[in-house]
Amino acid sequence: MGSGELAERIHEFHQGPARDLFVKYDPRMHRLAVAEVFVSGILPGSSVPPELLEHLAGALDYYEAEKKK
Repeated sequence: MGSGELAERIHEFHQGPARDLFVKYDPRMHRLAVAEVFVSGILPGSSVPPELLEHLAGALDYYEAEKKK
């Protein structure tokens, strides 16, 4: 196997199975990133549906507490 084929296989694994596993077993990372966007003021919380804010409640509380320190 040449280096080009190896690079392609690594890319396919990263874009497929590795990404699927990450999303399945570590979804909180996405919630933390989205919550930080709202708490930092990049996007106003009023711009999203209330059910999304409810889904992010724990992460929002975390960043709000960190912001007060």
